[in-house]
Amino acid sequence: MVLVNEGSASASEIVAGAIQDHKRGIIVGTQTFGKGSVQTIIPLPDGAGLRMTTARYYTPDNRSIQARGIIPDVVVPFVPCIPPAKEEKNSRFIKEIDLQNHLAESKKPPEGEESETNTKLEERLLEDNQLRSAYNILKSLNLFSEYKGTE
Repeated sequence: MVLVNEGSASASEIVAGAIQDHKRGIIVGTQTFGKGSVQTIIPLPDGAGLRMTTARYYTPDNRSIQARGIIPDVVVPFVPCIPPAKEEKNSRFIKEIDLQNHLAESKKPPEGEESETNTKLEERLLEDNQLRSAYNILKSLNLFSEYKGTE
């Protein structure tokens, strides 16, 4: 899984394009910048310089990156994070845990180590819809491969 956006340029576009061409991963996000050329600066005698394009970048399938960029396999536009409204107990659906005398879970997860990591991941996923989409695709691919293996 490779996340790209309009800030992805040059070498990152070459890598994303190679992964896409060789079908070695899924490109997720928005179209990349399109920096598919190499400029060389040639110094001039009066202290000025001449910028000259000396090479172009292509993917392994000979697709030019210049001014086109890489179009993701799964396009996910960035949506700025809108902080969730504070949930009030009466404003959400009732769940088992809300019921008086509900059955308690017999096993509790270990305190500390995993909960801190999970909290950080959950915060990142809430803030970044593109990362959240990539994460969900990875989870679904993992589930699919597990289901496929059970046949």
